[in-house]
Amino acid sequence: DIAEDEPFVVESLLGTCFTGRVVKTTTFGDYRAVFPEVTGSAFIVGRSEWLIDPKDPLRHGFFLR
Repeated sequence: DIAEDEPFVVESLLGTCFTGRVVKTTTFGDYRAVFPEVTGSAFIVGRSEWLIDPKDPLRHGFFLR
């Protein structure tokens, strides 16, 4: 577990890093949840377009338990 306000650094295989921390803990129904904060550098390397079919029964997403 990571305590609130405890920063943690994640380093990639290439040596790039980002820092995260838990800003606040809460619950979502019966589940523990967090409000995260992530800082670091990012660069646009691609672009994508999402199309949502209004007839798709999963168009609003889904939740895995």
